Amino acid sequence: MAKKLSYETLISPKRLRPSEIPNRSLATETDSDHGRVLFSTAWRRLQQKAQVFPLEDNAAVRSRLTHSMEVSYIGRLIALEVLETAQQKNLSSSWGLVGREIPFRNIVETACLTHDIGNPPFGHFGEHAIREWFQKHATNALRESIRGIKAAQIAIFRGKLLPDFTTFDGNAQGLRILTKLQWNIDEFGLNLTHSQIAAFLKYVRPPYVEAKANRPFEKKPGFFFSEEPIVREVWSVLGLKQGQRYPLAYIMEAADDIAYCLSDIEDAIEKGLTDEERFRNALEEIWQAEANKAQLSDAKFLPEILSAAWGSGAKSRAKGVRFFKFKTDFTRRLTTKAAELYVDNHYQILNGTALSLLELSKPHKAALDSLKAYARRNIFTTTDAEHLELAGFQVVKSLLEHLRPLLVLPADKFAAMVDGEKLSGFDLERRLFNLLPKKHLLAYKEAVHGRYRPAKIPPALVEWFARAHLMVDFISGMTDRYALETYQLLSGIKV
Repeated sequence: MAKKLSYETLISPKRLRPSEIPNRSLATETDSDHGRVLFSTAWRRLQQKAQVFPLEDNAAVRSRLTHSMEVSYIGRLIALEVLETAQQKNLSSSWGLVGREIPFRNIVETACLTHDIGNPPFGHFGEHAIREWFQKHATNALRESIRGIKAAQIAIFRGKLLPDFTTFDGNAQGLRILTKLQWNIDEFGLNLTHSQIAAFLKYVRPPYVEAKANRPFEKKPGFFFSEEPIVREVWSVLGLKQGQRYPLAYIMEAADDIAYCLSDIEDAIEKGLTDEERFRNALEEIWQAEANKAQLSDAKFLPEILSAAWGSGAKSRAKGVRFFKFKTDFTRRLTTKAAELYVDNHYQILNGTALSLLELSKPHKAALDSLKAYARRNIFTTTDAEHLELAGFQVVKSLLEHLRPLLVLPADKFAAMVDGEKLSGFDLERRLFNLLPKKHLLAYKEAVHGRYRPAKIPPALVEWFARAHLMVDFISGMTDRYALETYQLLSGIKV
């Protein structure tokens, strides 16, 4: 029988490094996490990372920052409804929630704020560019750097280390940012609570482990091999099984699903890529197919929301009013349903065995799938989106190629640069090295020599692995515009 969990242990003030301010309340500790994220440079950079349309000048169109704020609001709504329902049904005490209501909400809000913090420039195309470059070039670069490397070491590299890059994902990169790269005081990054780190983990496997078909939260890697010791420590402290999803991650995921399926469409209307009538007609057609696929006995759910929105907004000539009414009603219904499903399936959620919240209701899942299908067919395929994504793919891949001289350096030469030594004959490498952020260099040195250094990996591989992460940390932390400007600089296109 699965171990019985409670929010008494799941909501914890413990951090990777003990707080310097003793005896603070749980509410204050979790609110501190919220502030640490809000005041971080990585979070602020999201204002210049695209949600769908890179390098967008229209300020009304969402960035990753504004999207994250909307997700945080929806997550807060779901959390509040869960808390109110638990209180009404006299569940708060048995759940261990009494006195933890504010921390519960704080953790959800902060998890929502951070859910996209690891996205590289140009979003999924940036991720794809990183994966492709390492698939093609990493092993050869490693061989150039470590002359005479043995076949056994190559096997270790390919089996354990290389998947961090060949399956690169913004979710896993986000955990690096939160736990290591935001080096404010020391190697613990933002030093968030264990509970906050666990709530961030949408997926629960490292890249070198194959996804299991019956494990829905293994679809993507949730953390890299480089952060696996941190994640295992978090699970242990909170009393979770290794590979178990944290309950509040369900709410973060649902909030993101609700927000992004609507925001992408609203942005397309704002940009004039579609209009309300074309949206409604196409969505109703898609809904019929999705409703049939889901074998719904009553297929009125989405058409009723559309009909009410178009009826109430019929007299208005303002742009987007009917879609706004549809969005408002749809969001309200899905947030209420998500909270209801969280309470009704609480035992399975607590033990990490439930499906994603909105997959537990056929009509609501079919509605989300319909909106996602509409966006795939009518927004993501527009030239505004596709041309910039294609350019972004080449920008990110080219940045890695430009930084290749640093990856093929022998370890002793790179170490000399890190230590500030002057090397003759390495003028290009020195100038490339000077581009690297100082905080990332501190994280690199910690990875090579610090407490989380992998004990069973040969030192030469550990160093090169940390160096490769350093290059990816640099690139993935760039905004869309800075990535373009750096590419133009290194390509000699623009000074």
